[in-house]
Amino acid sequence: MHKNIITSIVSIVLFLGATLVHAESSEGETPQQGLHAIVELYKNHDWEGLVKERCLDSQHASSEEALQELVSNLSSQFSEAESLDALVTSYEAALSAEPQIEGEGTVAIFASESGSVRLSKMDNGAWGLRF
Repeated sequence: MHKNIITSIVSIVLFLGATLVHAESSEGETPQQGLHAIVELYKNHDWEGLVKERCLDSQHASSEEALQELVSNLSSQFSEAESLDALVTSYEAALSAEPQIEGEGTVAIFASESGSVRLSKMDNGAWGLRF
């Protein structure tokens, strides 16, 4: 009798654990994972990846030409190493902070001594920037 009860309890606990893991993974990435991915795109000078994967403005772009204009603007903006290094340093400092979640879980603000970084949840579950 006790063995059946224990087996039932263990089964329920395992089921609930699996359900929670599935629910967490189906929500997409965490803001920290998103910011880390954004930092890597900047470090790799992957302007197209940054625009197409992490830019909320790209979701509403009217054409491929509009996307390429965003890519070109980013490339020009960070053509000097000092500008890019300052941004990456600021974003890396923000990674050490716990983000404040706002807007029903759709906005994450990382505040650090170097400034703040504001990410927004994209339709695909990833976290991105507005330029």
